[in-house]
Amino acid sequence: MPFFPEQFTFPDGRTFEQRPQQEAMAQKVYYSLSEGMNLCVEAPTGVGKSMAYLLPAVRWFRATERTKPIIISTHTKHLQEQLLSKDVPAVQRILGDDFKAVIGMGRGNYICMRRMNAAATGSPDFLPDESMIPEVFRIKSWADTSQNGCKTELPFAVEASAWNSTNAEEGNCLNQRCPHFKPCFFQKSRRGLYAADIIIVNHALFFSDLAIKAETGDPKAGILPEASAYILDECHTIEDVASIHLGVRISAGSFLYLLRRIYNKRSKRGAIATVSQSRGRDLAAFLHDQVTEFFQSLHEWLPDDVKNYRIKEPILQENPLAAGLTELCGHLELYANEAEDDAERETELRSLSRRLLKLCDNLTFFLRASSEEHVFWFEKSSRYLTMHAAAVDVAPILQELLFDAKLPVISTSATLALDGKLDYYRQRVGMKNSLDLILDSPFDFANQMKVFAAQSISSPKAQGYEAESLAQLRYFIHMSGGGAFVLFTSFSHM
Repeated sequence: MPFFPEQFTFPDGRTFEQRPQQEAMAQKVYYSLSEGMNLCVEAPTGVGKSMAYLLPAVRWFRATERTKPIIISTHTKHLQEQLLSKDVPAVQRILGDDFKAVIGMGRGNYICMRRMNAAATGSPDFLPDESMIPEVFRIKSWADTSQNGCKTELPFAVEASAWNSTNAEEGNCLNQRCPHFKPCFFQKSRRGLYAADIIIVNHALFFSDLAIKAETGDPKAGILPEASAYILDECHTIEDVASIHLGVRISAGSFLYLLRRIYNKRSKRGAIATVSQSRGRDLAAFLHDQVTEFFQSLHEWLPDDVKNYRIKEPILQENPLAAGLTELCGHLELYANEAEDDAERETELRSLSRRLLKLCDNLTFFLRASSEEHVFWFEKSSRYLTMHAAAVDVAPILQELLFDAKLPVISTSATLALDGKLDYYRQRVGMKNSLDLILDSPFDFANQMKVFAAQSISSPKAQGYEAESLAQLRYFIHMSGGGAFVLFTSFSHM
């Protein structure tokens, strides 16, 4: 029985065109889901792969009466919006099924009412710099009338420091003890995820959530609920994304931001500004200077003419910042114990302690550079320095955490095959056991397009390149009668 009707009008008025490649993919997706098997599909441009997996996935979801959602992960925001605004309504119309689909975002994208109200009071405990107060009030004025408190709907640009003082920060939540728990923007979004049939996320959130579940050993940890199946679109990017989110990234700014939140020597504000003992404040101020000096010394130690510098042996066996950072975390825990009657303050202090200790452990891991399973490198600019540690081979990790799990995974992208096979891609990502499908494009390239190469244009580095390229663009656009699709590698050129 075919999945796609012979005739169909999309909600936006477009007429559906049957494509055998799209139908073939839909049939294979349904079979793989029904058999609980992984599937890898190369679906070139024009196949309509998003509907080719969405339609059979929803039909399977309903036919098997699943209670856990299907999670679809994409690399780009554009595809997420296309899925929700175009493909989901189309599939709902074809099936006559008003299934619920939502976009999932990380908690840092949402306002925390408790932290926002505390920051808006100007309290030195919750706002490290009083210059942020006007910006916090702008955020609060918007949040008071917002339906979902999501950063993507802010009608104005916001300073990162102000947003980070008011958002739903990981590890800094009172949960049901919070007076704002029921109307909480993040909790409402999470309840929406658990009530959804289809959840659409980006790869960054997907793999961050996967890492949390793996680290805790709890499938219910993280933001995303347990799923009945995973669909990875634009899956050619998952090796790089997984490597980043299953690895380590450290900068001086990440340390300094936390230390200023703990105590800002200049403004005399911060989470421990009002404690009676001065040792914690003195230590936080000292560590702020020590971190700055340490990262500056590393910056000067690296060669001037490199942007990325590979580390192949330990830099230091011992972390010179570890003793002070660990002591400061001990003070934060002590202050938190003394604030047990103030749940809000206790939660803030313990959150800062955990995050600072995690940063310290990551720095130690990088400086020792002893893991043979990771590659270590510095990323350097004229002013800043960032440390990276990424898994050399994510295949074993993804095989264990994702592809050998007890639920089917559908992976698809426009370009995956090498020499007519998907073996190389599947080997790189650990997708050993899988059905394969390679489709051709429904486009008649021989009759529908032509390729021209501008022979006389200058090098992109040449001074007159932009003017020459624009002249060539006008020529080819005129030649095609406007039927041209232009790709740019530079925003300024575009």
